[in-house]
Amino acid sequence: VYGQVAVILTNKENHKTQTAYENSLIAKTYLFQFVNSFISVFYIAFLKERFDGCSDPNGDDAETCLYELSVQIRNIFGIALVKNLVEIGIPYTLNRVKKKKLLDMKEKRKSAIQKFD
Repeated sequence: VYGQVAVILTNKENHKTQTAYENSLIAKTYLFQFVNSFISVFYIAFLKERFDGCSDPNGDDAETCLYELSVQIRNIFGIALVKNLVEIGIPYTLNRVKKKKLLDMKEKRKSAIQKFD
């Protein structure tokens, strides 16, 4: 959704060059993703205590929201870590499978050549 909004807003601007257009689009996309990812941290850190109150690990009322904030930050960075591992792991695995297939093909060719000799 945010990517589409960034494109629509950037299209409404009057950029003189393609590079200026792309820079503007990158800035908007980054800003939207940053706000989307960290607005919950901002809310817990600065606003939640005043409006909703805080709770500790046992579910009791707490003076500060540090526990909830630490859980939220742990979740955000944990999810980012998993996404990065998947982003790296899939191409790595596909590359390894491709290399294995090539090695198997070479071995089959060698054995076929040896049969004729």
